[in-house]
Amino acid sequence: MNEKPNWVLYYFRGICYERSKQWSKAEADLRKSLELYPEQPLVLNYLGYSWIDQGVNLDDGMNMIKRAVEQRADDGYIVDSLGWAYYRLGNIDEAVKQLALSSSSRKTPRSTIISAMPTGGRVGFWRPDSNGRMRATSSPSRKICRKSRPS
Repeated sequence: MNEKPNWVLYYFRGICYERSKQWSKAEADLRKSLELYPEQPLVLNYLGYSWIDQGVNLDDGMNMIKRAVEQRADDGYIVDSLGWAYYRLGNIDEAVKQLALSSSSRKTPRSTIISAMPTGGRVGFWRPDSNGRMRATSSPSRKICRKSRPS
């Protein structure tokens, strides 16, 4: 089990543990996956996003997500994670920029990137317009489906 191709087994088992609310087991498997394949972008993204979302290991989590984006800049789900990380860390301007980039990615359907973010002192909803630019609106669309984890 300690061979590079087995990173994927630990990655998927880690996802299963995380989804079944067994975080300590999930984190151990995701770390093992990275031990076997240190720069694997899916694992970097998943573990980094999870840490940021939980408010732990913030610097490491952000660095992991950035490394994943460097490898997969055209993967909207990974770029979306970077936007969400910036939002969680309070950098709204950079969050909006990254979420806009994620919505225009060729690998991400525009209808899946909708995020609730502050707009001028109130909460609004951001979604791409027909040109792929993020626009603030006062209400959510019928399909709010901001993913919780990349798939």
